[in-house]
Amino acid sequence: MALHPVIQNLGVLVKPASARCNLACTYCFYHERESDPYARVGSRRMSESVLERFLAEYLPLAGLQPTLGWQGGEPLLAGLKFFERMVELQEELRDRSQTISHAIQTNGTLIDDDWARFFHDHRMLVGLSIDGPPDLHDAYRLDSAGRGTHARLMEVAETLFRNGAEVNVLCTVNRATARKPEAVFRYLVAQGFQWLQFIPVVERLPNGQPAPFSVTPAQYGEFLKRIFDLWWNDGTPQVSVRLFDEIVSAAMGHPPMMCQLREACGGIYVVVEYNGDVYPCDFFVEERWRLGNLTETPLAELVNGEVLRRFAEIKPRATSACDSCPYLTFCQRGCPHYRAIGDRFLDRDYLCEGYRRFYAHALPKLAAKLGRK
Repeated sequence: MALHPVIQNLGVLVKPASARCNLACTYCFYHERESDPYARVGSRRMSESVLERFLAEYLPLAGLQPTLGWQGGEPLLAGLKFFERMVELQEELRDRSQTISHAIQTNGTLIDDDWARFFHDHRMLVGLSIDGPPDLHDAYRLDSAGRGTHARLMEVAETLFRNGAEVNVLCTVNRATARKPEAVFRYLVAQGFQWLQFIPVVERLPNGQPAPFSVTPAQYGEFLKRIFDLWWNDGTPQVSVRLFDEIVSAAMGHPPMMCQLREACGGIYVVVEYNGDVYPCDFFVEERWRLGNLTETPLAELVNGEVLRRFAEIKPRATSACDSCPYLTFCQRGCPHYRAIGDRFLDRDYLCEGYRRFYAHALPKLAAKLGRK
């Protein structure tokens, strides 16, 4: 297999079971979302033919180190046999010079020893969705019967550790967790998790107002400040927090990997749905942003098409006030998801004020450590 001469290092987020999930989290981004193109589709599971076509289309575009992210909904609903077949196909289709990395984001409730061994054997990074200690996690992360899922997650974590799987944690910053940053951080570290991500929850009601579980800008800024101080540990961090690691990297002149910290969206990664439909971002799996279907049009054409070009223009069109902001180099106008209300976009990121408070607090400490003005 020859690598594509033009497009390199394209990441993908694959949704083999689309937005289907076995839980019913209160703040679920996908739950009953009117703009979901597949809301009325019954069975949503990627077929082997779509899987094979996807790998055949993607791997030549991905450079020497393809990165595949598996997400949902709940991606494990595709089944272990699906992922075992995926590994077989990638070995058949990859260039011998390529080293492929996998990460899977999961609610964890379906994981047993067979899954854990698979993750270990194929060096697949497992991202567990855990919102801290039981009272905070179970505030919103519920099963279909309305029961909390924390106890099951702790059993799963033990199973993964016992089988030697690599694990990180995605913790949402919602109205509950935002109030207790120290409790969240210390709990996760005490459980043995060394790689942490904190993702703000901001969803809109039909009237455009933030949903009751959404974090406020002030809460988010305070949460980041207090988590940063725990992480910073007087200049000797002992664990990884992805946002902070990325900011340190950016301060040292390296291009960030997180899309929200880049100048524009588009071209960094794409989302591949269960049926081969391609979108520019998981926050925008909507018909108006559908790039096309990779079983009908080569993926190389889709990622060079007009829809992705229009999508990439959204971020730079934030308010011109950003141009004079002292934190623009790091914030890069935030994420369009937090500007979106229906089909329109606000002038600035809903969380802007929170980020300003955080950067004013954290950047002087980083500058002193890095010897920068």
